[in-house]
Amino acid sequence: MKHIWSVLCSKSIVDEQTNLISLFDCIEEIQIKRIPDKLEKEDKKIVPVNLEITSLWFSESIKIERKLEIKIELRDPDDKIIAPTLSEFTLPEKYKRLRTRIKINKIPFTVSGEYNFDVSFREKGQKKYTNATKIPLTIKIE
Repeated sequence: MKHIWSVLCSKSIVDEQTNLISLFDCIEEIQIKRIPDKLEKEDKKIVPVNLEITSLWFSESIKIERKLEIKIELRDPDDKIIAPTLSEFTLPEKYKRLRTRIKINKIPFTVSGEYNFDVSFREKGQKKYTNATKIPLTIKIE
């Protein structure tokens, strides 16, 4: 399996007639208004969001069904993993492409700065994950 691309957006829609995908509001930065004092004492804060990581995967093998496990790790500016996520998808027999859409409804954050969604994957039977991409996200606390 090969990773082709991944995008952080607010939503994606697949047209039923053409099977084309449209990505809406691609996200590079989130601005957060001042945090109440009682929350500032906690290590990690959470902001509610409606986001999705949409990806395209490709495989030459079409003879068998393939199972793909995708791991997404949100890393803060200090490179600390603050939100790991695992998702499983199946690429049916006879198909070469797979689109995945992983929804995110909240993002934990620690400080203002550059965050990364590290996307990695492994196919069924593999022990190690393969790094696919990093999706940057700037979080600004005003």
